[in-house]
Amino acid sequence: MWRSVRWTAAMLLIGALGAVSGQAGASSSPSTHARQVAAGGYFSCALLTVGSVQCWGYNQDDENGNGSTRNSDRPQLVANLAKVSAISAGWDSACALEISTHVYCWGSDSFGQLGNGKYQPKGNPQPVPGLTGVHRIAVGGYSACALTVQGTVDCWGSGTSGQLGDKSTKSSSRPVLVQGVKAVKGIAVGFGHACAVRVDGALFCWGDDADGDLGIGSTYMATAPAQVPLSHVEQVAAGGSHTCALVTGGAVYCWGDNGYGQLGTGSKEKKSPLPLRVRGLPAAVAISAGEDQTCALLQQGVLRCWGDNQFGQLGDGNNLNSSLPRLVRGLGRAQQATAGGSHTCALLAVGTVECWGYGFFGQLGDGHVTNAKLPVPVALK
Repeated sequence: MWRSVRWTAAMLLIGALGAVSGQAGASSSPSTHARQVAAGGYFSCALLTVGSVQCWGYNQDDENGNGSTRNSDRPQLVANLAKVSAISAGWDSACALEISTHVYCWGSDSFGQLGNGKYQPKGNPQPVPGLTGVHRIAVGGYSACALTVQGTVDCWGSGTSGQLGDKSTKSSSRPVLVQGVKAVKGIAVGFGHACAVRVDGALFCWGDDADGDLGIGSTYMATAPAQVPLSHVEQVAAGGSHTCALVTGGAVYCWGDNGYGQLGTGSKEKKSPLPLRVRGLPAAVAISAGEDQTCALLQQGVLRCWGDNQFGQLGDGNNLNSSLPRLVRGLGRAQQATAGGSHTCALLAVGTVECWGYGFFGQLGDGHVTNAKLPVPVALK
């Protein structure tokens, strides 16, 4: 079992990398090609090019979205979803954004994280009422957020650490408007905090700050967005109790909990309340943060990860933690990475998916329930 009961969703970031033909392990049918992958707490999901969604792994809280509560070590089709444009997976729930800009969520609803006002777990996707014109979605520990085409952010679910950004510590089973931040281009949701990148490159975070998660130099909760002292931010990724940002030019900065080296600075300091630059990392094009590990996608589809590695979630062939970026071995050209609880997945340029790390609940999707120190192919169907 895991050492803790917390986790976060990884920010799902896709690099604009060209396709490569002849990649080993590629699916023989375009209908089983993926265009996005999302690693959750004990489960994973993939968005296929045809617009459907498949999930696998832990399913006791309906995370696989198929009306069953049986775990699955192979992908299962999520019911009643079509024409999906984006997905995001959290600790025990997931959401999908349809091309119509409507949001559907499924899984546990203990804190209202399905956003439908009912506090009832659902094995089939349920619409989030009152949300229209949604551009992006992000699911975290027990909360979720949506970015609208107008540049505003709405969040729902657990708000006990101020992570809904509405100047309160109340949970909400329906979306509430995040206060004090507009013109947003990107969002990320962690276990107890959330962040938003404004179109001018300014970064704001709110919620739990016990480990310096917000990057504002303190360890005090913020119930409304507070500005992080970073400029020219392109992307943000929120982890269990740490956060990372990718800035123009490809440098990556991280802050918060560093108990497993997930800040990537080579330091043994347990935490940092201010952003620190990741060492030894070439220019990145995308980032993702899991519970205690972080990954960066580089040019040409190369992937490097750092932090906790007790289950092999860094993909470097061993179980040694690393406070500096390590190359994921045996992986083809990647175009997206997603770090989950204690496992990590990547979407390859040819449309196949590979996962590694903790696999006890089948969350690696290869038909086994064992850990993997190196990437293994997911059996999409």
